[in-house]
Amino acid sequence: MKRFGLSMVLAFASVVAFGQAEVPSYATQQEYEFSKNLGGIIDPLILNDRVSVTWSSNGVGALYRWETAHGEWEWKFANCITGNVVRAFDHSALASALRDAEVRNAQEKRLNLQVIFFDSALLSMEFSLGQNRWEWRDREKKLTKLPASERPGQQRRGNISPDGKWRIETKDFNLRLVAMDGSSEIALTEDGKQTDFFASALWSPDSSKVLAMRRKPGDRKDMYRITVRTADDVRPSLTRQPYDLPGDKLDADRWVLIDIPSGKVTDVQAREMDFPWDRRVFWSADSRYFVYYDLHRGYQQVDVNKVSASDGSVASLLSDSSKTFVDPNNFKVERSPDGKSLYWLSERSGWNQIYKIDCDSGKIDQLTDGKFVVNSYQFPPGASGDMLVEISGRESGNPYNSYWYRLDQKSKKLSLLTPGDGHHTASVSPDGRWVFDAYSRPDFPFQYSIRDASNGKEKVSMGACDASAFLKAGFEFPKPYITKDRDGKFDIYGLAWVPSKRASRGKLPVIEYIYAGPHGHHTPTSFAPYSRNQMIAEMGFYVYQVDGRGTNGRGKAFQDYSYQNLGDAGLPDHMKWAKEFTEIIPEMDLTQGVGIYGYSAGGYDSTRALIAHPDYYKAAVSLCGNHDHRTDKVWWNELWMGYPITDAYKEQSNIENAAKIEGDLLVIAGLDDDNVNPFAGTMQLVDALVKADKRFDMKLLPGRNHNLGGWYVDRMIIDHFLRHFQRKRDGMSP
Repeated sequence: MKRFGLSMVLAFASVVAFGQAEVPSYATQQEYEFSKNLGGIIDPLILNDRVSVTWSSNGVGALYRWETAHGEWEWKFANCITGNVVRAFDHSALASALRDAEVRNAQEKRLNLQVIFFDSALLSMEFSLGQNRWEWRDREKKLTKLPASERPGQQRRGNISPDGKWRIETKDFNLRLVAMDGSSEIALTEDGKQTDFFASALWSPDSSKVLAMRRKPGDRKDMYRITVRTADDVRPSLTRQPYDLPGDKLDADRWVLIDIPSGKVTDVQAREMDFPWDRRVFWSADSRYFVYYDLHRGYQQVDVNKVSASDGSVASLLSDSSKTFVDPNNFKVERSPDGKSLYWLSERSGWNQIYKIDCDSGKIDQLTDGKFVVNSYQFPPGASGDMLVEISGRESGNPYNSYWYRLDQKSKKLSLLTPGDGHHTASVSPDGRWVFDAYSRPDFPFQYSIRDASNGKEKVSMGACDASAFLKAGFEFPKPYITKDRDGKFDIYGLAWVPSKRASRGKLPVIEYIYAGPHGHHTPTSFAPYSRNQMIAEMGFYVYQVDGRGTNGRGKAFQDYSYQNLGDAGLPDHMKWAKEFTEIIPEMDLTQGVGIYGYSAGGYDSTRALIAHPDYYKAAVSLCGNHDHRTDKVWWNELWMGYPITDAYKEQSNIENAAKIEGDLLVIAGLDDDNVNPFAGTMQLVDALVKADKRFDMKLLPGRNHNLGGWYVDRMIIDHFLRHFQRKRDGMSP
């Protein structure tokens, strides 16, 4: 692969050099092959871009694999006490032992192990290789093939009480209590029926009570897909899938408490929950109460309630509300390690922050405060109440970059553990003493180290990703750029991918990749030298991606712009970014208009661009798009577009506005897509386009799911833009 990759680089360089005087007016088969095999071409040019660690069981350090050449590795051990890095075990002896055990391709420099457990004191480890699991004892040079392990809980049946005496089962819409020794079976409920049944049960820690969920089913309507043929039948068949849509009547749930000794059933004195997802429940350690959170339909309110186990009375611990949405992607409730408190991520201040709630007193204590976003947190063992917190936007630079901090809950002081300008991913040792830090930027390869989790001091410098061969071959890192949004209020961040050897190519057309789903931010923040955007760029384009207003990760005011406004998709911010970026790379030719492509919500966005901004966007590829928010899954669309259904749904429907589409559109869908139904989305759009007498192209892919994937689809995207921008394939006119 390495020899093939380098030869392709050299061959492609000659093609580019040949066309220095004038950009070729066609794409050659050689160009297609280069783009198709780009991952394999780039891979040998990058060393150590995906390093991870396995912590030693005794907490002394970490085992990791280090790439010494393409396809060759050395396993190293980083000792956090001494700061030294040594070879972890005898590679030659292990390779020889594996060959003796009939793993014939085992080589000293190519031990591609999946390490599960490592003990640095005993110099032993467990790993998987192929379909088998092994133990290696390095001192004894002993290799043992381990038996296949049972899955945890494989022999357990039903919902078993903590004391192991009872099991809860559902039967005929009701709950039954069954003795584990088979001596008795008792009906706990008798009034359940098809229209009002018992759906689940959760034991209290002392096994004296059961918290049951009672459910009234909603519409529970179905969607259908067509399977063209299967291995067993040449006949096309229908697949039916339960699929709730915005505005449908949903399941409604309520809590019921059952006292096991007496059999008494008590209704919890709370509202009927109208949004049947994410039923997070915590029992208190002493079984006196339980806590649950209730997300209201429409996402404009979420409550965390405390319920007395003795009488079902309810007390509110907290409530968040918003005129737009309370985003469950940001909201989070977790129980403290001692079970006495809750930790709550909330945007009530406008920024996602940590709050601590005492479950007995109801007191709320805000632990972090600032114009930054808390993404996650954890409680390392032995941390004396301190927390490790992942935060973006607190340090200077790109506000999407995450850093890790130690939070002293008493003083509320945040101490930076992972310095360095970039996006940091971290792994904490099981004893909480050490943090493995890997940080990078799209234009800066990974740096690796292990740091003291108490103060951030570097204990082991592990090295860096080596991309020198990548640059020497004529490739470039993506280009970051920052500008202001359309109103001059917020900074807008984006990236541009450029073709290799671009100095010899002259002015080239421009393509935008879009995914504007408000649940996240999507422009890459870490080093990733290979991507579909780079693949498209190599075919003679500049490609860019931007997170405009309405996406996540920048505070509530930034994200709120998406509310009942998905049709905006941040496109005015994207256009402004690209126009300004051409001052840095004037070879980006916007005079021909811009092409745009996207998947799923991005498929909606790319089509929307031809409706809202046809003067700028001239060609689009829409892949598995959800083109009308009334025909896509209830939870995602009601979150952003609101409930009850308003005229905004219709106004922002690509299907309703198909007659306004101008430009060169290609729609692609997988007929087995169980995420965005192809007949409710793409085919309804196609129907509207035909009725509006619009020209367009369509590719329907039998057997493909939401993840269309593969070179065939990539080539369809490339072909569409090549044809539009007046290029042609060998033997095919545009």
